[in-house]
Amino acid sequence: MDGVVHRHTKPGTAPGSLTGRAPVPDEALDFTLVEYTQEEVEVLHNVEVDECRFHLGTPGRTWIDVAGRPSSEMLRDLGMAFNLHPLALEDVFHGNQRAKLDLYEGQGFIVLNDPSYEEGELSLRQVSIFFGDNYVVSFHDHKQDIFKPVRDRVQTAGSRLRMFGIDYLVYALIDLVVDRKFPLIETLASHLEELEDEALGHPTSETLGHIHQARRTLVTFHRLEWAEREAILLMMRPETPFIMPETRTYLRDCFDLRSELALAKGVPQDALSFAAKAVNAGKSVASTDPVEDKYAVAKSLRLLGDIRRRLGDEGGAKSAWEAGLAMIPANGAEKPNEMAEHAMLLQRLGRLNEANERTNRLASFGYRDVELRRTI
Repeated sequence: MDGVVHRHTKPGTAPGSLTGRAPVPDEALDFTLVEYTQEEVEVLHNVEVDECRFHLGTPGRTWIDVAGRPSSEMLRDLGMAFNLHPLALEDVFHGNQRAKLDLYEGQGFIVLNDPSYEEGELSLRQVSIFFGDNYVVSFHDHKQDIFKPVRDRVQTAGSRLRMFGIDYLVYALIDLVVDRKFPLIETLASHLEELEDEALGHPTSETLGHIHQARRTLVTFHRLEWAEREAILLMMRPETPFIMPETRTYLRDCFDLRSELALAKGVPQDALSFAAKAVNAGKSVASTDPVEDKYAVAKSLRLLGDIRRRLGDEGGAKSAWEAGLAMIPANGAEKPNEMAEHAMLLQRLGRLNEANERTNRLASFGYRDVELRRTI
């Protein structure tokens, strides 16, 4: 997954044109309509466009959820029925858009991403939300009923969704899309742990490629999340129409969750970097010399300890470093690179006097301070 969006629209095509999208296997749509007030709620499944149009004209609050990828003809009909802006419809049609907030006359439009991660691949799935004074129209690319938890809450008498305005429904949908990313991060982190164990245990010729693929996935995910963070910030601005001050408070909490999500991505990124270094260390140092092979293992164990420390596992880090130190021959290190490895392990274990003795010996070989730091 490279995160590149491929379009087939010809240069010079008029803005808002619903053309140029690669065919999708199934363009059948599922419509779910929810009309509610503080006192009552009505939920209709598999409704027709004309029925949706009727409910948009009623005094209650109306939420229409569209699951699937609409064809150009269907999207034009929906745009006319719901009075949706053609530029926003174009974004819905093509999908894979960058998260954003657009404001049109009498209407807001926000794009979010609900990616999935399966078999080492990140698949992008767009969520598009139109909102106005008393209506929300949501689109999501996949047929899964992702908004059912919110719909269940709407049906609960006395819930905030029933008591607050339509803007709170917009917040609830955004919050759910953000929450759905935490299980994805857990799945990704589990995959990275497997790659880490593979890299530092029994790496194969494909291990490094898998690590680089996972790192590309993290970069793509980071780009998606950064854009989504900016879109939520725009929703929180006082000048954004249709969003009441009390709802901005909840959006602020949603933004805080986005920050937690960003922090959660940092640890696996570091772990992958260290695992890749460990694989490269094994490739570059391993040889037919059994002494050098032991230093290759010692270096990998040092990197494993560094990963464990980053993950907050001080006990695991110490065990890895001690195991690495045990690989050093009894007569100690003699070559500069071996001395540097020995010194780093000693330093991590807090044996600073011995570490300094190693670095002083390195200096006796003519290593200047800069070279010494680069070696260690």
